[in-house]
Amino acid sequence: MESFSTGAGAAEARRCGVDRIELRFVDAREATTRVTNGVLDLDEREARVGLGVRAIVRGASGYAARALDAGATHIESLVAETIAAALDAVRAAPVPCAETEEEPARGSFETPWAEDPWAVGDDARLALLVDASRRLHAHAGSEARVARAHATLHESECLFATSDGTFVAQRFRHATGGLSLTVEHDGEREDRTRSVPFGGYEVLRALAEHAAELAEEARALVRAPRCPSESTSVIIGPEQLGRQLHDTVGRPLAGDRVLAGTSFVTPTTLGRLRYGSTAVNIVADARVSGAVGTFGWDDEGVAAQRTPLVQRGQLVGVLSTRRVAAQLGLTRSAGCARAVSYLDEPNVRMTNLMLEPDPRGPTLEELIADTAHGVLIGPSRGATIDERALTFEYACELAWEIRHGKRTRLLRRPMYRGRTPAFFGACELVCGPADLRVHGLADGSGDGQPVGILAPHARFRGVEIGAAR
Repeated sequence: MESFSTGAGAAEARRCGVDRIELRFVDAREATTRVTNGVLDLDEREARVGLGVRAIVRGASGYAARALDAGATHIESLVAETIAAALDAVRAAPVPCAETEEEPARGSFETPWAEDPWAVGDDARLALLVDASRRLHAHAGSEARVARAHATLHESECLFATSDGTFVAQRFRHATGGLSLTVEHDGEREDRTRSVPFGGYEVLRALAEHAAELAEEARALVRAPRCPSESTSVIIGPEQLGRQLHDTVGRPLAGDRVLAGTSFVTPTTLGRLRYGSTAVNIVADARVSGAVGTFGWDDEGVAAQRTPLVQRGQLVGVLSTRRVAAQLGLTRSAGCARAVSYLDEPNVRMTNLMLEPDPRGPTLEELIADTAHGVLIGPSRGATIDERALTFEYACELAWEIRHGKRTRLLRRPMYRGRTPAFFGACELVCGPADLRVHGLADGSGDGQPVGILAPHARFRGVEIGAAR
C-alpha cells in the first residue's frame, strides 16, 4: 500500500480518469468476556480483515469493501469495482461536491499503554474476572442477586493510502471493563455499576478493588428513599456529564446532522447560537493523552487536532469531514472522518469531547460546601433524547442529597430533564483541573466507534429532578 501512495496510485487514477483513489486496510480483533456470580457466561471473539476503497470523480464518490485473504487480486478487483461505483454516483448526482484541501500525510501512530492488554493470557484474564465477581457477591452478602465482572479487549491495525501521496499506519490497542451488582431487600431491587476507563491491561487489574465500595453503595441504595421532585441545584459527576456531552453536544454538533436537519443546530446558527453560560468551554481533541478517541490521523488522512466547539458559552465549531466542512463553508476538516470497520465508508464521528475545567475552579469538596441545597448525581442507567438532541431526560443510578453545604442522605432512582441550551446556560461552576476525569464509551450515533469523554464535576442551577420508575 505504501507504493500506491508514492506513484502507482497516481498513475492508476489518471488511467481510470478519477481525481483520487483511497485505500483503507483494517485488521481488527476484539474479545469480550463476562463472568456472572463467579461463572463464565459470555466469551465472544470477533476478527475482521479487509480493504475499503473510495474513488473520487468530480466531487462524487463511490465506495466498496471486501474481506481479504491470501492473494493480491482482491485489491485490483476491488479498485475496479469502486471506480465503477464512483462513475455511477456521478451519473446519479452530477452536481460537484467539493472537499476542503489537505496536504498529503505520512507517518505512524500507536496507542500507548502501560501494560499490553493482549499480552496477558485468557486464563489469567478469566481468573481476574471470576475473583472480582466473587468478591462483589461476597461483599453484598445475602442481598446479592447478580454480581458481574466483564472485560473487552480491542486491537486494530489500520493502513491508509491515497493516490495523491498520503500513507499513514496506525495501531490501536485498549482494554476496558466494569462491575455490576443487583441487590434485593424487602422486595425492592437496585443496580449499581462501576466502569473502568479505556487503557492497558492495568485498568482491569483494578476491578476487584472496587468491589467492597460498590457493594456497600448498592446495599445502602436499596434502602434509600426515592429522589424528590423539585427544581434545584444539581452537581453532575464526570461519568454522567461525559454521557451528557456525548448526547447533547457531540450528536447535535456532528456536521452531517447539521446539514441533514436532524440537529437543533442549523447552518445559519453556527457561530451565533448561545449554547451555554460563560462557564462552558467544550472542545473536540483527538490528541489527548490516555483517551480512547485519540489517534494520529482520521480515516481521510487529516491530522488529529483540537477543535473548539463552545467557547464561553458561544457555539464556535462543529465536527466535520473534508466533504462536510466544504458544504458548511469551513476552510478545513475537523478531522472527524472515522469508521470502525473496513465495511463502512468513513463519516462524521466524535473524537474526544472535553468540558474544560476552570483553571481556578473549586474542588468537589469546595463545590459541595458552596451548595446550600441540591443533589449530586451519579451515572446514567438510561436516557431519552429527542432526535435533534434538544430535549433530554436521564434516569441515573443514585444521587446524594446536599443540605447546607454537606452531603447527606442517599437517594434512589434520580432523574433530571431539560433542554440543551437552557441546561448548559444554567452551568454555574466547573471544577478545576485536578478534578478532570477520563471516561470512554461507544458512539451510539454511528457504528459503535469508541470515543473519549473528559469532564470534571460541574454545578447547574434550577434543574428539574424527580424519581424515575
